[in-house]
Amino acid sequence: MPLRILTGIIIILASLSLFLTPLAAQTPGWVLDGDSLNINKTGETSLAATPHALAPSLTLKGSIPYISWSEINDKGIALVYVAHKQGNEWIMANGPLNLSITRNASTPSAAIVGSDLYVAWSEADPKNILQINVKKWDGKEWILVGGGLNFNPENHASNPVIEADGSALYITWIEINPSGVAKIYVKLWDGNSWKLLGNSLNKSLDRHGLTPSISADKDNVYLAWAEYDEQDVSKLYVNHWNGSIWEDAGGVINVNQDRYALSPSLSMAGSIPYIAWMEYDSDGVSQVYVKRYDGKEWRQIGDSLNIIPSRPATSPSIAMKGNIPYAAWTEINEAGISGLFVKHWKGSSWVLDGPSLNINPDGAVTAPSIATEGGTVYAGFSEMDTNNIYRLYVKRLEGSADFDLSTQAIMKTRAQSSTKKSSIPVYFKSTPKDFIRPEELLPPPLAYKYLPRTAMNEVDWMGGIRDGLLKPFDSTDPDAKPPLIPANMETILPIKKSFGIPDVIFPHSSHAMWLDCRNCHPTIFTPKRGGNPITMHKVIEGEYCGRCHGVVAFRIFDCFRCHSREP
Repeated sequence: MPLRILTGIIIILASLSLFLTPLAAQTPGWVLDGDSLNINKTGETSLAATPHALAPSLTLKGSIPYISWSEINDKGIALVYVAHKQGNEWIMANGPLNLSITRNASTPSAAIVGSDLYVAWSEADPKNILQINVKKWDGKEWILVGGGLNFNPENHASNPVIEADGSALYITWIEINPSGVAKIYVKLWDGNSWKLLGNSLNKSLDRHGLTPSISADKDNVYLAWAEYDEQDVSKLYVNHWNGSIWEDAGGVINVNQDRYALSPSLSMAGSIPYIAWMEYDSDGVSQVYVKRYDGKEWRQIGDSLNIIPSRPATSPSIAMKGNIPYAAWTEINEAGISGLFVKHWKGSSWVLDGPSLNINPDGAVTAPSIATEGGTVYAGFSEMDTNNIYRLYVKRLEGSADFDLSTQAIMKTRAQSSTKKSSIPVYFKSTPKDFIRPEELLPPPLAYKYLPRTAMNEVDWMGGIRDGLLKPFDSTDPDAKPPLIPANMETILPIKKSFGIPDVIFPHSSHAMWLDCRNCHPTIFTPKRGGNPITMHKVIEGEYCGRCHGVVAFRIFDCFRCHSREP
């Protein structure tokens, strides 16, 4: 065969491989660091619980990555685990960390102080009140650091974020006060006890604070959070600890102060803080932005990081590689699936570090965590597998992975050829679907054929009760207390009018047909007006309604099943 023809064939085959090679193998520079880290490798459960691995927090001890996460076991209990890389293997660090393996633990956060690893998390106590706890890993066992951190042990506390400056350990969290307001607190570990730094950081005494993030170097501590203003618009703020009090650092961070901003992520380059966050634009599409503080004001770095500005982007995480910021986030593609992307700032523009990091183009990704040490960048994330179970993965960036944005046509082709055609994001596993698993070759339960269906063709469990086809037991525990009398009332959860969707109607009576009131109150929902700062981001991450919906109750993608009250 002439050399000219052979060369042409090779070029054609190489070009076709761009379209045919699996996405994970085509990602330039990103290397999958081991397999899934889930404790439950098979996804099999003895009860109706989905063994998701969620909320990863990644940190590095020298060149060794450590990752913490929360995973639901076969009894439906969320447990916190930690693993670190040793050679080519991920090694478990004596988990789980829970004070009690019979109580839910969630939203872990990890940090390194000197040679010690610390992990913080939120866990229900014997009275079902969420407490913030911290443990230290001494290389052999986990040691509790100072007991519960709550400002008031009678208040629910959640969403801890832990940070170290090399010698000191800081932690921030959200706590619901007796008036039902979410307050932001910060404490410092002085080696013997936890010291409260100031009081609550909220700008207003009666406005919720949300999604705190903290970053520190040896001379500075910065804290960012979102807080609703008088018009119920969530704005971002940053405060600086001067050694005695918290001082405002640069005012409101929002690009547009009339638009909602959430989910800040802070990181330091020396003494200079950088912040990434998501903010809704005038079309109601969430964009990811980054700013840098010059000591007086926050200066925006480039424009929105979104790959396609018309696609929603959420869950940013930022880390510094020297003086270069790397930002990770999730973004919805044309097939309605959330992909994970990373960009870094290259002098005058944001450069994409490869296409999406997803293992499988059909697997939705949530909650990325990015960390750097020396010249290595790591990303930890949860991705949904073919059984709709979130699996935990870590990838590392090797060498340069600058990605030519002109190849977006390739990404678009892949997204359009995805087997998932829905334009609606998929987040959590529903109740069992009517399909035959190839490995089992068993038909769906016979009862499914006789149960009513919703407009989205899911089983209508409440319809089954109303039709007399189902009659739930009060409890499987013979020693259970008598059930409380069901509350026959509908609670209206108002939605900000700028979102343009109906309010939520929460039917207590429907839930009480299945559950005792004590299943939800007060552990999941504080029974006080205004005491539950519910957002869709929290529900998607498995909080509030997400404790059940998408896990053992119907999925949350059928929006108007809940948003059903027109103004």
